Amino acid sequence: MSLIHEFMPDFSLREVDRVAVSASPERAWAAVRAMDIYRVPFIRWLFSLRVLPERILARLRGRPMPKVARSRIEDIVAPGTGFLLLGEKPGHELVVGSIGRFWQPRIEFAKVAPGDFAAFQEPGFGKLTWNLSVQPREGGGSWIGIELRVTATDAASWARFRRYWGLIGRFSHAIRRGGLRLLRHELGRVPTVRKELLPGDGLLPRARFQRMHVRVLEAPPGRVWPWLVQMGASARVGTAMTGSTTRACRVRTNSSRDCSTSPLGTSSRHGPRAPRGSACSNSCRSACWSSAPLRCFLEAGRHNRMRHRGARPGRSSSSR
Repeated sequence: MSLIHEFMPDFSLREVDRVAVSASPERAWAAVRAMDIYRVPFIRWLFSLRVLPERILARLRGRPMPKVARSRIEDIVAPGTGFLLLGEKPGHELVVGSIGRFWQPRIEFAKVAPGDFAAFQEPGFGKLTWNLSVQPREGGGSWIGIELRVTATDAASWARFRRYWGLIGRFSHAIRRGGLRLLRHELGRVPTVRKELLPGDGLLPRARFQRMHVRVLEAPPGRVWPWLVQMGASARVGTAMTGSTTRACRVRTNSSRDCSTSPLGTSSRHGPRAPRGSACSNSCRSACWSSAPLRCFLEAGRHNRMRHRGARPGRSSSSR
């Protein structure tokens, strides 16, 4: 069980991102522990924009303007920031958390010790945890991951937090992805899955068009396979299963639709979903929008028109 689960076993939103690097787990952990996200230019710009009102106020009052030269783990959890280093397994995982009214212009943080974080339930607050983890990668190298979990202590606070997250969620995700890209650049890339041969590649060796989508599923191959074989005949699906990791890839297809679903828990931000009928139904929107947003938009619009208006006389849906 991961360390973050000890501090927030129940959550309302979970986002997981990770990258593969060629460095050993020991070297990867050293880089994670020393990472300074201010080295990413757009992250430095975002944080500068966030403290802009304070800098303007300090200038108007003749006070020294706050300057931040770096943003490492020690700086993030420093006293007065509102964030805590909840726990750490050296070489494997560290967890940072915060409790506060994040939706307020000036965040009001709750004062809580790391040991009381999980049990805190005072109404009116949101709870946030994120981790940095390093795991050995099959075939060499390491996986570096960032997992975010958020919730609230009551329904009203969660409603406020959702509105707040609708504004800053994309920026938060961009910061996390930027940090992972920085680590991948420092530690080296690994060969991508596109260079691997998959079952079925020989069926169309001279295909004029090829598209591949990859999802890392948090499920053993035995649970993934039944979902793959019932996905329908709209496209050929190839799979590569190794150990406890399953990669589902759509390869060499002439299908007009490009939707799939990952019902067993994926690294996407929308969580598990199960198929419910049509190829562009609610069940596959998360995977569809993440892989081919324009096509999914067109397909979803066509499906909605057909559902509400009905097919025109003498014209089937397949002719559109």
